[in-house]
Amino acid sequence: FIAQSRTSYLYTKDKNRYIVDYSLDLISKQLDPRHFYRLSRECYARFDSIKDISKYIKGRIKITLEPEYESDIIISQERASEFLRWIDGE
Repeated sequence: FIAQSRTSYLYTKDKNRYIVDYSLDLISKQLDPRHFYRLSRECYARFDSIKDISKYIKGRIKITLEPEYESDIIISQERASEFLRWIDGE
């Protein structure tokens, strides 16, 4: 799920994009936290859509999604440890 300009979108593995009538905050209440993680203010991703995880500037983490998203998805330094624990299944 990606939020852009007050609109939320669902991106699927088959590279389709659908408008969702809810904000990310409302969507998050319906998602299983074992499978979905809020990567940034604009993005929730399912575990199996994370293609690559790499170190980024100042302790942040850069995420590559599948299907690829046109903007960089960066996890803040403050949330990086929490994200890595989630990836490890903790």
